[in-house]
Amino acid sequence: MVHHRIRPFNTKETYPEQNLDNDLAQAVVARGALVFVRGQIGQDLNTYESVGAGDPAAQAHQAMRNIRMLLEEAGSDMTHICRLVVYLTDIRYREDVYRTMGEYLKGVHPVSTGLVVTALARPEWVVEIEATGAQCDRTNTGFECVIEVGATNPRLKVFNYFKMNKILKACSDELVTQGQEHGGESPSQNWTRFDLPMSSSSTAHIVIRENSC
Repeated sequence: MVHHRIRPFNTKETYPEQNLDNDLAQAVVARGALVFVRGQIGQDLNTYESVGAGDPAAQAHQAMRNIRMLLEEAGSDMTHICRLVVYLTDIRYREDVYRTMGEYLKGVHPVSTGLVVTALARPEWVVEIEATGAQCDRTNTGFECVIEVGATNPRLKVFNYFKMNKILKACSDELVTQGQEHGGESPSQNWTRFDLPMSSSSTAHIVIRENSC
């Protein structure tokens, strides 16, 4: 994961009485240059025409589409959103707006703050969404080494590229002579796992993953 998202949760757990489905977090440690997106409302960025007058869900859709467009123009995308601030002119719009936001942020887990305000810049605007994202910090990509001994008590340590090279050189002979290698790919990482027999009852799993943006 590029950004460290602390205590991720879903609003189904925190607001069970409300019809919400938002993946959020209590805090986010961002990596890379930050992208500050001006508060977006129900307005087309190209024509400046208002969209969805009086309809909070339609305005939220337009605001999220604007945020997505601006992040992409800044060299980022929705998966790098770290913080949202939501302004509503009526608390009754909350569920419609948050459900709409949730459609764009599945699995992202940004932090979010919601406020109810008296009015926005135009009377027909009822929701404004401000976002902070980040560009992918490719200088922080590298390798992650996970060492698991037995079925319990996994130990985790993250190394940068140069440290990982030293570790690979130090243990490569043992890995090649004793280990069984497994490889695989996913959209977010490449990984290699070496299984080393430790005893009759335990095995050390050394997982080396190449992190990417």
